[in-house]
Parts: sequence; structure tokens; C-alpha cells
Amino acid sequence: MFSYYKSVGFVSDGNSCCFNYLGDKVFICASVKDSFQVYRYDNLSACLTSKKLPKGSQDISHVIVSGQETFVSSGTYIYVYDRVDLGRVYNIGYNIILQIIIGNLLLVYDDRSQLTVILVYFL
Repeated sequence: MFSYYKSVGFVSDGNSCCFNYLGDKVFICASVKDSFQVYRYDNLSACLTSKKLPKGSQDISHVIVSGQETFVSSGTYIYVYDRVDLGRVYNIGYNIILQIIIGNLLLVYDDRSQLTVILVYFL
């Protein structure tokens, strides 16, 4: 009469999520307030949860991934995580609306309608 049922899904705060490809594996990275989680694409199981943003930070507005580094926008800052550990911090000075990685360039569009280009050295 009853059978085993397993729910599948992932938790997100509704902000951006992104895909990351490492070898033949595909992962989904999604923000959850002041941290992010990484899920395996094939079964949506959580495989990584980041440490929280530094105290006093705004919630995450954008998240993008390149290799094992995750770029997280929060207010005027971009926090760069190497897997779960915070590595670098960039202060753009204005609220970030959009961020994109093209090759080793991080393009940041802010609320003054200006584009900032940051040369990024990946680990």
C-alpha cells in the first residue's frame, strides 16, 4: 500500500543560480541569503555549502562560478571563494547589478551604469 518516496530539489533564495562544468560533471550553484550551495546536476544532491559572507554584509545578489572559484556579489563587494573558503574581496564602490566572467576577465555592471573590468587570476 505504501512505497518509499524520495524528494528531489534544491534550496534557493530566488536570486541567480548558475551551472559549472568540472570534467564531465555538471553542478548547479545557488545563493541562499548570505551563503551559497552547490548541487550535483544529475540528482540534485547538495555537495557543498559555503561559509557565510563576512558579518555585516548584504545578502547575495548574484553568484557565478569559474572552475573551483565562486564569485559572489553582495552590495558593493564581490567575494571570491575557493570552494568554501573566502579568498579575495573586490570593492566596486557602487551596488552591483550584473557580473559576468569571460575568459580571465570579470565584467561588473553597477547601478551608475558603468562597466568595471577586473583581470582575474584563477587558482
